[in-house]
Order: sequence, then C-alpha cells, then structure tokens
Amino acid sequence: MNSRRLAHINYKALPYICKAVTGLPELKGDHEGVCNGCAQGKNIKNPFPKRDRKTEGVLELIHSDVCGPMPSSSINGYVYYVSFINDYSHKRPGYI
Repeated sequence: MNSRRLAHINYKALPYICKAVTGLPELKGDHEGVCNGCAQGKNIKNPFPKRDRKTEGVLELIHSDVCGPMPSSSINGYVYYVSFINDYSHKRPGYI
C-alpha cells in the first residue's frame, strides 16, 4: 500500500496506523512541520487592500442596484426596489 493513500493524516497518528495496516514502512510521529496541502487548506483570504478614494466629492459617482421581485409586495403593491449609494460618503439617500 502506498503511504500517499493516507492523504493528510495527523502526524501523531502515523505510528498507530503502521501497526494497524500491513505493508507500510515504519513512520515516526515526531514530525515538526505541516504539509503544504494542509497549510494551504487552512489559509484564509487576505482582505482587499484599502484603495485610494477615486471620487473627490459628493454625488460624483453613484452605485445603484435593483432588487426584486420580492416574495411579498409593499403597501403600495411594489415588488422591486432600487438602492443608490454615494461612492464618496458611502451614504444612501433617506426613504421617501
């Protein structure tokens, strides 16, 4: 049996596996490192870098989005809504 078939087993468990499975070479459980696959699997993504503000004033760039249809309608019967966000201040206009 190829020792690669053990995948990413904990190094401390290796000596016990050698006793339970025939054909494996004697493996020691005193390994200090972590395999590359395990280390990459446990990595988390780095946050996006802070960007310099591209806009220099209020209302210079507006982001908008349409959401819907919603499962239930509003009091006036609407099932969609539109949102607007100011890029400079990251604020949205109040509801009317």
